[in-house]
Amino acid sequence: NAWDKRHRKELRLECFWEDTNLKDKRMFFENFENDRDLKDVPKEELKGKKDLDTWWDSILDFEIKKDIYFPLVTGHS
Repeated sequence: NAWDKRHRKELRLECFWEDTNLKDKRMFFENFENDRDLKDVPKEELKGKKDLDTWWDSILDFEIKKDIYFPLVTGHS
C-alpha cells in the first residue's frame, strides 16, 4: 500500500545517511544549506559528525530529505 511504500523510502533515506561517510555528509550539508562546494569551505567551518547528524534529524519533512539526496546522488537537478 501507499503508506508502506513511503515508509520504505523514508527508511532507505535514513539508512543512506547512517552509511554515508563524514566527507559526503559535509558535502550534502554545504550544498544544501550554503549552496557551496565542500572544497570552498574553510577547515574551521567544517561540521563534525554529531552536528551533521543533528542537522539531518532536524529535517522532519521526507520531501526535503529527498530533495537533498536525489540531485546529488543521481546528478539530476
